[in-house]
Amino acid sequence: MTTPYTKKIQQKFEKVKSFLEQNGFNPSSESLMQDIVSSEEYIAKNGL
Repeated sequence: MTTPYTKKIQQKFEKVKSFLEQNGFNPSSESLMQDIVSSEEYIAKNGL
């Protein structure tokens, strides 16, 4: 069943997915762990 609401949600999902992929996000667990470690290093380095 497709409603205007579900279409809007699907469009938002595709937009976010595209943004994440363009910015180097990879959904594999190994890559996700590297993203977390990199984020922690960035936060520590920049005093956030």
